[in-house]
Amino acid sequence: MQPAHTATSRVLSRLPATSCDRIVAAVEEASGNSFCVQVVVRLQDRLDERLLARAVRLTLDLQPYLGCRFVRRWIKPYWKRFTDLDSVPFFEMHEAGNAPAPLERVLSQQMDPARDCAVKVILLRDAVDILCIKLDHKMGDGQAAKQYTYLLAETYSKLVEDPQYVGSPQPPGDRSFAQVTQGMSRAERAEMLQIPTSARKGAREVRNWFLPQPKASQDAPAASEFLIERISAERHANIFRYACAHKATVNQVMLAAFARAAVATIPRAASGTSQVIQTVDLRRYLPGKQTSMPCNLAGMIGVSVRCGVDDPLDCYVAEIRDEMFEMRKEPMGIPRRMMRWDTTPRGRLFFGCVASGLLTRAVRRYVSRRGPDGFPSRLVLSDVGSISAGSLTFAGVGAADAFVVSGTVMLSGSLLLSISEFSGTLTISVGFSPRLISEEGVRSFVRTMVENLPR
Repeated sequence: MQPAHTATSRVLSRLPATSCDRIVAAVEEASGNSFCVQVVVRLQDRLDERLLARAVRLTLDLQPYLGCRFVRRWIKPYWKRFTDLDSVPFFEMHEAGNAPAPLERVLSQQMDPARDCAVKVILLRDAVDILCIKLDHKMGDGQAAKQYTYLLAETYSKLVEDPQYVGSPQPPGDRSFAQVTQGMSRAERAEMLQIPTSARKGAREVRNWFLPQPKASQDAPAASEFLIERISAERHANIFRYACAHKATVNQVMLAAFARAAVATIPRAASGTSQVIQTVDLRRYLPGKQTSMPCNLAGMIGVSVRCGVDDPLDCYVAEIRDEMFEMRKEPMGIPRRMMRWDTTPRGRLFFGCVASGLLTRAVRRYVSRRGPDGFPSRLVLSDVGSISAGSLTFAGVGAADAFVVSGTVMLSGSLLLSISEFSGTLTISVGFSPRLISEEGVRSFVRTMVENLPR
């Protein structure tokens, strides 16, 4: 492969890690598994693989954080920029051939934090090309992965027009939750960072689901499995009409089906309020509702599940719709504690001095707490929204399909489903380890969720 013509800029060799970076790193350390967000793009034709490799290489200069690896340290870990990016395996090409489930094998491929930069692009060559974009979850969330995919398509197109294109690198900026408070007065910032008593109580009561135990031996390899369900554009339109008829959003209907499937297939504790968790994109609070940096700006809300197994979907939709309406009276999904760690001088000093080993130990202790009914779990639904077809044109080669795939968290107390939309088609994806969660239990859960949705 020929070295890429890259943009030149003076960037720092070390870049700071945020509180979210450190917490995700602690989860990875506790689980022994690197966590990445993935975007899959099925193209209408083939790309020039050499030009695509150059485009990937160029994006690592256009966004300096992407050309870094995460350096774990006992105190104050950081992102370190590679000095020789051309020797880093940021791009790979695989021939699909006659191999069984080639896409699943690519999705299961883990990133190596010790030798990989924050992004890797894999080209799966078949009758048409399939791109798999992997973004280190410490670096960014699902929205960041989508934005990077758009940047890659734009960069490839510009290189086709001008092989000497280098672009203008973005200066390293703020990736922390402090972005959310920019432009606020001191009083507004203080109110934003105040943690209500109800939020503290709710956080303690949320883990009362008990995921089905696996049949696989605990000595078996911790392999990743991926389950992907598609909902046609026609059925999506019917879901939209159902949502409008019930004065709800499609997102609320999806969450209602998620909650109803959980009640039907996953045991709950006999006492305590059941909750399902949904991610919230905090970019909604930024000017222009977007950030130029790859970062994690996802908050979470816990939505109570009061309806029973025999209640219809209408009941779940009404309960969730009304509860989320009340939540919108205040900033929703704000992780106030982590915002304190990123925003206030005292918080930055305190969290910066917390040893990484202590964070990892706290994660292990949290997920290993066993109650009278077993190990409690969190059920999380992440709606990453629509993927723009217009932004996924690679020099005239459009995308036939695209979706986001949730990564696999090797923790017995977590199950994460992702929803994305492309050209009207919805995709529900989940990554899991059969060594930690019953494969049949996960399939039953997702199948029941899809069956609950309006047709």
